Amino acid sequence: MKDRGSNKARATKTHRLPSWEEQGLCVGSTFLLSATNGHDFGRRFLALGFCQCTETLSEVVELTVVGRGGTVMLREVDEKGFSRRLDMSVAVPSLWGVPPELDYLRGALQEGGGIVHRVWREYIM
Repeated sequence: MKDRGSNKARATKTHRLPSWEEQGLCVGSTFLLSATNGHDFGRRFLALGFCQCTETLSEVVELTVVGRGGTVMLREVDEKGFSRRLDMSVAVPSLWGVPPELDYLRGALQEGGGIVHRVWREYIM
């Protein structure tokens, strides 16, 4: 027969469950990407959407932008509760040129696991 005393001792111990901060649990990740050509800040391309991982998306977008001769001007990750939000501002030369660099930027969003919900362009006069 088994000794049941050890099971009773194990059952009486209190086990503390880790909090969501300790687990690193994230339910939703969103992103907002703002892109200009670096010269004309009155014309912007904006993309809003969801992603699986903000770190992966920002890394892929940064590699694409730097590879095309641009710079990342701002990258912020805001964590509130169970969600994360990535805000990125990039400057890409010839964003509106021929061929448009905008296509490479859209490809980077898809490659990084981003699901684009809304795209719009702003023209500030």
